Amino acid sequence: MIDFNIGDVVAYEPFGGGERIVVVVDRDEHNGQPAFDGDLLGTDALRGVWGYDDQITRNLGPARFAVVENHAEKIDTIRRYLPSNYRADVDGEHVWISGYDSAGWTLDGYVIPRLASGLYRAEEVTA
Repeated sequence: MIDFNIGDVVAYEPFGGGERIVVVVDRDEHNGQPAFDGDLLGTDALRGVWGYDDQITRNLGPARFAVVENHAEKIDTIRRYLPSNYRADVDGEHVWISGYDSAGWTLDGYVIPRLASGLYRAEEVTA
């Protein structure tokens, strides 16, 4: 069994096959078995899903978040600056960046400087 915590990004295989990447938001039981609830990454909108702990194939590390204030109208442009392990969503006037660090594609080492090259100021948000 793979160790993980709330706030981690994990990959798991749902019963229908394939792979889903989620941010774990809760740990609970479903049908009497250890399970997790998560927000699905890699789609145009966050979607809540759940799975059993034994379906997890990888722990990709902690989720990281940043905000680009007052640029909601530029969401499509901002998305083009992001590597595949990060995503952007709009909330009001702000663009929220979420994802996980992978193979050098990090929030502070790549995403924030890359956005800055396009004159988009992103600031990391921590809990």
